[in-house]
Formats: sequence, C-alpha cells, structure tokens
Amino acid sequence: MAAIDIAILFVAFTSHFTLTMSTTMVALAPAIPKPKRLVTKLIHRDSIFSPRYNANGTIADRARRAMETSVARFVQLAIMDSGSSFLWIKCLPCSPCSSKSPISIFDPRKSLTYSSMSCRRYRCNHSKCNSYNECTYNITYVRGPGSTGIYVFEQLSFETIDDTKIVVPRVLLGCGRNLEVDKGQYNGVFGLGVGRETSLITQLGSQFSYCVGNIMDPHYPYNQLSLGDGAIMEGDSTPLESSYGRYYVTLEGISIEGKLLEIDRRIFERTAMVDNGVILDSGTTYTWLAQDAYNALSEEVRSLFREMLQRYKGMPNQLCYIGSVREDLSGFPAVTFHFANGAQLVLDTQSMFLHIAPRVFCLAIGSSAVNGDNSKNLSVIGMMAQQNYNVGYDIGQNKLYFQRIDCELLED
Repeated sequence: MAAIDIAILFVAFTSHFTLTMSTTMVALAPAIPKPKRLVTKLIHRDSIFSPRYNANGTIADRARRAMETSVARFVQLAIMDSGSSFLWIKCLPCSPCSSKSPISIFDPRKSLTYSSMSCRRYRCNHSKCNSYNECTYNITYVRGPGSTGIYVFEQLSFETIDDTKIVVPRVLLGCGRNLEVDKGQYNGVFGLGVGRETSLITQLGSQFSYCVGNIMDPHYPYNQLSLGDGAIMEGDSTPLESSYGRYYVTLEGISIEGKLLEIDRRIFERTAMVDNGVILDSGTTYTWLAQDAYNALSEEVRSLFREMLQRYKGMPNQLCYIGSVREDLSGFPAVTFHFANGAQLVLDTQSMFLHIAPRVFCLAIGSSAVNGDNSKNLSVIGMMAQQNYNVGYDIGQNKLYFQRIDCELLED
C-alpha cells in the first residue's frame, strides 16, 4: 500500500512552511480518527535535510528570497501557512510536471487508500463535474501559479516529533493535475486556515500551534508544529477572528522602550468592503504595516540610529544601515506590539532586522503600500516577528496565544 508521507519543511527565507510529499511504501498503521495532539518537526529551508538545500547559498540570496516572497505573499497563497485553508498536492498525471524535482509526485495508482470524490457529493454541482464523475476544483491567484484538479480522499501519515508515525485516514484534499507553472520546487499547498471542508485544521480538530526559533539558524532542530485539540495554548491571549482563510487580530498600538508611538489605532481596524485590518501570517517573513504606522515606526528607528550608524542607500525601498546586528545593536530597545486584552509580542533586534550582506542590515518591517493599492491598508505580522514564540490558535474559542519560549522547552 502506498500512502502519503508528510514531512513539513520550514522555509524561513522563502517565507513559507512548505509541504513535501512522496509516494512511499509503508506498513499499515492503526488509523487514528482525530489525534488529540499531532506534533511534527519543521525543517528549515536551508537545512541540510531540506530538499531545497543549497550549500552555496549566501546571506544575500536568503535575504532576497525573504523580501521577494514576502511581497508576493500579498497576492497569492503560500505553500504552507496560516493564510490558506486548502490542502492540495501534485498528482500524476499532471501537466507540466518537472522531471528534475527533488520531490516525487504522488501517484494515485499505487495507493489502496485513495478515492476520488464523486459528483454526487452535496458540494459538487454540475459545473464542477468532469466526464469521469469526479468533482473538480480550480484555484487561480492574482499573481503566481494556479492549480486545477479533483477533490479526493486519501490517508495521510505524519512523522511525529518522537519519531513515531500517526496515520489520519480519509482526509479530503485536492489532487492537482494542471499547474500553471512548475519549477520542481514544491509539491502543493498546505493550508492552516479554516472555513471550508478541505481545511486540514477543521478535519483534525479546532486548534494548532507552532514554535519557531531563530530563523537565521538553519540548524536549529526544535522548530515544531502541533495540530489537533492538544496543541499548546499557553501565555497571553487576545481575540482571534477567522475569515476567508485569514486570521485577524486587534492591534492597539506599537511601542519602543515603553514609549507608545503616535499611531491612530483606527488604522489597524478591520472594516467592510476594504482589505484592511491586521492578520497574523506564518507565510511571510517580513512584517508589513499600513503606511502611517510604518512611518511612525521607521522614523523612531531612524532617530535612534541617527548618531550611531550610516545609512545604506543601495536598497531605496528599505531602511538599511551599514553594520552588524549582533555587534552594533546590543543596546537597541525592544519593540512591542500591543494587542487587545493585554497580549504582547516583543521584538528584539533578531526579530526586527535582517542582514542582506555581512555588513549591511535592513529593518524587516515595511510599508504595505509597496505591495499595491489593494493591500496598502492591510497590516501583516510575519514570521520574523513571531520567532521565539509558541503561537497558539484556538479556533473554537476564538483566541490567539503568545508564549515567549525557547522551542526546545516544548520537546517534552
């Protein structure tokens, strides 16, 4: 029997959690209808264990990927992140399919647990039915590759953090056959959002959490993702709203060393008919703020550095300086994001600044305006701001938890 083995790749510098899949012969394991807690390791994109590992990759290469894909995140779904609710994988036969991909493509013919979703299902109307009586899907993005395929049921197996395997039977997902672009890099989209039948979070329970350490360190072994109702919900909590695959939070202000910046909190409010508000997104590296909020924060940073460091002018759309984060910013004050009900996200220098060269670093927070008019009012809190936290999503209780912690302490 062939099942879908899932290894989750944490791609810090392409700003995605990425799903890799392979068709592997495995022994039958006891089926678990809904695991109480499924904990799996996240593999850094630049780790030697990653299929995308590049031994010759430089700091500049990683920084460029972080910036480019953080911008692209505004207009397309990430490979694996909290902003997507759909799970789909590449399936044979597909077109185009790269023969150079380091990740094998799932072959349904080798699986005894695979079945397509019949057109008789309630969600499949006539327009979604193909000539083989299979229910089809078609995903298009404003920018980037889309996917067309069929809805299927398949058994997924997860390697857990203690090296055991958990099998989840009959998961509804998409089997992608027609792909707009195929560079042989990834094998699908792994969504952590809710709101549709194909949401894996909905199928496994109502909670999930993730903990990511220093994303500059590809060899940090304790990054992890917990799925199911036993996920870790600790620390300060704030109201959480899920809508259309996004998770919205109420940001009330930003401070530096206890000084609250002069930002009209209404700039963070979510209103109807406009793409605005504040979302937490594990699918982007950078943090993006609505223009007025970014202006207030960047001006404060500039004033703190004015007598200390020289501006680097090679990146006109970013606030960059010549120097070293570790050596030159030892006394830089923490930046705190303040949320409703008193929850806080504290950013130290490793979460605020990113090296683009050995002696050049930039503020890893940008203005949403650079992503186009449709996104200029939307603020997105990315993964650099979330590192060294266990972030827990309790969908049933509409709460988000922030627990500052070394992810290694969660191993037990």
